[in-house]
Amino acid sequence: MRRTQLVAVIVSLFYTLVLLAPSGSALRTQLRLSLDIAVIAYDPSHTVLNGLGEETYSRHLSCGNWSVDLTARVRYVYAPNWALQSLKAYMESHYVDRGVPSWAKEYIEAHRLTVRWLELRPFYEELWRLSKEVLEERGLRANDIVAIIGNIDNVSRQYYEEPAPYLHVAGLEGVRGWAGEHPLVFYDLSVVPRPWPSKTIPFYGMGRLVNASTEPPLWSLGDPASYIRGLVHDHIRFHYLTLCPTRPWYAPLYRVHIVLVDYGNETLATRIRASINTSLVENLVELMDPWINTSVDLRIVRAEPGTPLYRVVEEAGQENGWLILYYGNTSKLLALDAKKRFPGLNPCGSGSLVQACDFVFYVLATPRPSYMRFQGTSFNFTGFDTGWLGATSYPGYGFRVIRGDINRVIAHEAGHSLGLLHPFQLPRGEIRWLMDFEETPMSYYDEGMAYYRVGDVSPYEAAKTALIHLAGILAAKGTGLSPSVEEWLAKGEPGRALEEAKKLLLGEKQSRCTKSTTTITETVTSTKTCWRTITSVSVTAHSVTKQVTLTEKTTITKTVTRTETSTVTLTETVTRNEQGLVQLLAVLVLGIALGYLAARRRG
Repeated sequence: MRRTQLVAVIVSLFYTLVLLAPSGSALRTQLRLSLDIAVIAYDPSHTVLNGLGEETYSRHLSCGNWSVDLTARVRYVYAPNWALQSLKAYMESHYVDRGVPSWAKEYIEAHRLTVRWLELRPFYEELWRLSKEVLEERGLRANDIVAIIGNIDNVSRQYYEEPAPYLHVAGLEGVRGWAGEHPLVFYDLSVVPRPWPSKTIPFYGMGRLVNASTEPPLWSLGDPASYIRGLVHDHIRFHYLTLCPTRPWYAPLYRVHIVLVDYGNETLATRIRASINTSLVENLVELMDPWINTSVDLRIVRAEPGTPLYRVVEEAGQENGWLILYYGNTSKLLALDAKKRFPGLNPCGSGSLVQACDFVFYVLATPRPSYMRFQGTSFNFTGFDTGWLGATSYPGYGFRVIRGDINRVIAHEAGHSLGLLHPFQLPRGEIRWLMDFEETPMSYYDEGMAYYRVGDVSPYEAAKTALIHLAGILAAKGTGLSPSVEEWLAKGEPGRALEEAKKLLLGEKQSRCTKSTTTITETVTSTKTCWRTITSVSVTAHSVTKQVTLTEKTTITKTVTRTETSTVTLTETVTRNEQGLVQLLAVLVLGIALGYLAARRRG
């Protein structure tokens, strides 16, 4: 009897191990992305392209156990005469006489140039409209359009942006390249270059931070075609290859916890609280990453003596009446507070596939104006993130938190936790400041009102986060690409490829998820915005009012609006494990039963 039961148990354990063994966990995931880039030269002389027609540009990016092979077909075309005339007419009817910037006078006089000003956004919209018509006329399909503006009317242009209460014309002098809410980039080769600031930008707050054009204008280029070709290659490299997550991950729900820390400066804390809009932060994050459902909550806490939060300012330096928070000390102390304040914290990026992950962001309303510094150096900055934790101090070096808007600062650091880099930054440290013109929270373009969009997502972030999540899903499933996933990647549609991968991994069962956006203050009003789901949903909303006591012993009223919605199963790995455990119990019971029956027969 014992031998029969032992055999049954061994057999059951064998099958259980087979069922629970990870399938292909070490499989290398290789993603292939194909792009069509259309370059339209608005140049009456038809000289800037100088023989450029069509080329194929390929890049390989290796990231640990996954890689991206990117192939771009680039087609260079001249804008037809009707488009040139339309663009020239627009410029002539919208030029504004703003004078010549002081830094440009010597250059202007030496080249005998005329300087005119254009408002940036209306011009960009007109260029977008014209470029779409040019492509439609030629029957071209493109993921991106790169517009090159030549010397259409022998005028050197400067761009300014209005309306915005804190903008000054001097702040946008010399913008060379710019991209808005459409997949269009333009480079104006007739912009007078601005001298490079005397110190490294933007961390020292010297002059125009990043969008100053330091590139030579058209009339100073010895070989315009080679220059334009280099710009296009950099456009591809920086806007599609600025990612290399060594541990790609995916979570159906991304939770952003904003903690406003009051150090006793009640006026400052109130001012900051009035500036934070949780709905706006949520919308900004979802612009960068429409593939994850995002929730945002805000709470106000007091820093009490003896706590890690209080030690942040105790260990701060002082300079010219300001507090200087050192990155090393600050990040360690805030991590201690976050782990205590949020029990069950699931840091983003800690696993390739999780139900939900958390990003905790501290806004420090210090007793005096403050900014951050990398310990031991003069590297000053606005905020930081460590993957799951971030912080900013107010008003930031050079008042950048105020100029850039605190909601955008929060979204910027949250974007880093999602795996995004700056538009001007490559994974191995290469920097190309000219690429920092994207209208996106990930740019240092802090004077652009990046969140005033209607319905569009930022195409570059969406493409990158789709690739990150796609790699995370495939790594968790331990499988290669299905034909449907490969098809969408080949079309340059990583978002659609991701949706196909989600069907493979998440489409088998339904699970319940709860999303709430909550604001906790002395008088609390909840903020709720709609969130995207993978499948059709049924929604139930209800409100609850109750008393809540924070750890700082501040009793407040909290009104919570919570939305419950059906979404897809969280991970196939979890499902497989649960099934394996059930099968283990079933086989064990069967084995014991068989052993019992065999024993009775012998008896």
